[in-house]
Amino acid sequence: MRLLVHQNIEVNSEYANLLRPYIESLRSVAGQSNYESDESSINLPFDDSVYQSVEEMVQKKVNSSLKYIFLIGIGGSNLGTKAIYEALNFESEEGSKKRPELIFVDTNNSRILDQIRIEAVSNIEKPEDFLLISISKSGGTTETLANTEILVDWLQSKLGDIKDRLVVVTDAGSSFDLEAKKNGIEVLNIPHKVGGRYSVLSAVGLLPLKAAGFSIADLLQGAKDIRPYCLEPDIQNNPAAQSALILAEAMRSGINVSDTFVFNSELESLGKWYRQLMGESIGKQYDREGNEVRVGLTPTVSVGSTDLHSVGQLYLGGPKDKITTFIYNTDTDNSFAVPAKRLFSEVVEMIDGKNTSQIMEAILGGVKIAYQNNDLLFMEIQLSGINPYEIGAYMQYKMIEMMYLGRILNVNPFDQPNVESYKIATKDILSR
Repeated sequence: MRLLVHQNIEVNSEYANLLRPYIESLRSVAGQSNYESDESSINLPFDDSVYQSVEEMVQKKVNSSLKYIFLIGIGGSNLGTKAIYEALNFESEEGSKKRPELIFVDTNNSRILDQIRIEAVSNIEKPEDFLLISISKSGGTTETLANTEILVDWLQSKLGDIKDRLVVVTDAGSSFDLEAKKNGIEVLNIPHKVGGRYSVLSAVGLLPLKAAGFSIADLLQGAKDIRPYCLEPDIQNNPAAQSALILAEAMRSGINVSDTFVFNSELESLGKWYRQLMGESIGKQYDREGNEVRVGLTPTVSVGSTDLHSVGQLYLGGPKDKITTFIYNTDTDNSFAVPAKRLFSEVVEMIDGKNTSQIMEAILGGVKIAYQNNDLLFMEIQLSGINPYEIGAYMQYKMIEMMYLGRILNVNPFDQPNVESYKIATKDILSR
């Protein structure tokens, strides 16, 4: 993974001075290798006990008959896993056929649930055909608990007791944790200080991905290898600090939208994972001292080249209120060539002899030139392949970036008090 910065603004030295002691603090967290601080998610890739517990659970629950894995969760409990799964499952049709299908149950929409009942549940013939993984960090997520009960009811009506095919992932000591253990259901715990949107490298993401046949060792290795760079005291050599400083300076200059523009469609959900990470981490009503600040960047996701034909005009000709991060894969071996004998040989002649990778590279190059000519802020991230290692590195980098950005903006990037207010109101309505 490589970060390229294209900026026509100078980074405020005051912001850099804010980060230097915080970088030292993060280095101290990394040296302690525990989960006693809010930033301790940076230690997850190095925790062999997390990896081992996932390996042992997969050995117990996964067999050659497994057809479906139902991942029941919402927000931080499934967005990271979904991002990785959709990115990696594109690798080949043959490879994906060998794996069980990972089905994300993240809504209480009756139509979607009914589709799952018809297309998946009806095809299940024995308990070994499926695995239910129910994830709730707090242990009390309304949507997750409702969907868990619905799926368990369907499957038990068909197969009898299926508690052995359910794994719960939650905080130790939560009501979900205690109730599951009381019912003899296997549980994996999330370290208490690791928030949901920072938890993808815990059992939250590792269990379903490993059960689905992906290499979590490579995912973790990518995260391990990039961490020293993201904790580098020299800010010029620290990609997470650099991009956080640029985002903060963009905000100071009036930018209020951060667009993740992916040029590989399989990375769209990775953009959505980052959308939550940014939205919940820095979109805050109050700063650390309790002053009302109403600060934040609105995160959006665009897909190239599709969205160039839907919102490209707005981005290039509309208000200069956005900073864009282009993300693309530089390893483009698999491509299709425009045939030598063309049906419309005199239309767009310049594609003669070109393959799809060359065409997409030209489009991306044209977009960057157009952004530069319009004096629009952008950065770019190059991935050396779409594989577990690169995705793990990217996610670790972005999580540390968000910690830095929270420190610069003087907000807590680890809480979400306004989200909790809707959850409380929802439960109050349902209790009436």
